Amino acid sequence: AYTALVMGQIPVTVAEGFYYLVNARDTTSGNVIEDLDAVTDLDGAYADGSKVYWETHLNTKAGVEEAEPQYRWEVKAATDSTFTIRNFGYDAYMGNVTANSTPYTLVKDVADAAQFQIGTSDVPGGFVFIRNNEVANGLHAASSNQAVVNWNVKGSFASAWKLVTVPGDVLAGMGEKCQELRKQFAQKALNDTLSKYFDLAKAAQAAGKS
Repeated sequence: AYTALVMGQIPVTVAEGFYYLVNARDTTSGNVIEDLDAVTDLDGAYADGSKVYWETHLNTKAGVEEAEPQYRWEVKAATDSTFTIRNFGYDAYMGNVTANSTPYTLVKDVADAAQFQIGTSDVPGGFVFIRNNEVANGLHAASSNQAVVNWNVKGSFASAWKLVTVPGDVLAGMGEKCQELRKQFAQKALNDTLSKYFDLAKAAQAAGKS
């Protein structure tokens, strides 16, 4: 019955473009947000280069002055009824995740990207349910590690999102910030790899002496 309910959600008309993905849960009060303009502590999705998380204080950390690109998402039509979601900062998509409670990761190839249907949510106030097209699960701001995961509770505040348009002046001139962000991530990945090989070599050396 639940699957039938979710599959039967009413599609919402969404224009292609760049958005903040704002979650319905109000971190301060634990209640659903009734008025975005009146809330000082918004929760929203961002990426760290490999995984998708949600963050508090979105309106401060992703404000126009800071213009951090990892908080910006491009929603683009994949078919007549589905969309892909690409992180602007890292130029990578939310990958296809079908298992329940599994965190979303970033992928470079659009062929590996999840396709989402965007429809009505049980949470009032114009929020939407962003459902993976292959399953009944949708994007959910999990309390564990503040990861964005696949979850099957459509009526949960943490499974309800609002697509807030990113103003054009925020996107303009962000090329350098995106390049720096991707450079830092590549350097971190290289450092992690070198550290791993160093630890393996050190362990092999120790084993040889024993």
